[in-house]
Amino acid sequence: MLQKQIFFLSMMLIVIFISCSKDEATQTNSTGTTNTTAVLEVFKNIYGATSITSDGTYITIKTSGAPDHKSAYYDAGNSLYEAFSGTTFQGNSFKKNPNSINVQNYTFKIPIEPKESAQKQPTPL
Repeated sequence: MLQKQIFFLSMMLIVIFISCSKDEATQTNSTGTTNTTAVLEVFKNIYGATSITSDGTYITIKTSGAPDHKSAYYDAGNSLYEAFSGTTFQGNSFKKNPNSINVQNYTFKIPIEPKESAQKQPTPL
């Protein structure tokens, strides 16, 4: 859950602090109509995004949340698995924790033109 919150906050910071150029993207909606909508260039650089689309109101980002580099924390059958070789800090032996990288399905909808809410709600952060 914390990773999801950190990822979402990172995306929001990117939107707020980076000026963006627009690029046209062609999409076909559920009725078969083709629309040309703007997808901000900054969204195309999102790490691990599997799909980035726009309906003119929202940018929808889909991601697996998995890194694209080799790691000892992938399952041994994964093509990105790499056994750790070497030692850790101060010459200690490597001890892998019991966790592993799992692919998940995240979908983020970010308004293209966000507006301040009239009703404020406290956040857990």
